[in-house]
Amino acid sequence: DKPTVWSEFGALAAENPGAVNLGQGFPDWSPPDFVVAEAHAALEQGFHQYTRPAGHPSLASVLASRYSRHLGREVDAMTEVAITVGASQ
Repeated sequence: DKPTVWSEFGALAAENPGAVNLGQGFPDWSPPDFVVAEAHAALEQGFHQYTRPAGHPSLASVLASRYSRHLGREVDAMTEVAITVGASQ
């Protein structure tokens, strides 16, 4: 098998004590209690669906407002702002 970025970084993390491999999102520890509590709170408030592919509308609106001021023109949150989850998008 040809090495992938995931296998290479996984091996490097395994070889180095204290290194944390978050490359594929499979941590080998439980999240802290405050993270679990916040996740429960978000679920109870109705945040349990995937967002639109270009990012959560409220975040896009905040960014559009900020960049409208910065650019000196109106930026439309739904047509001109895209939010991705990482460098591999």
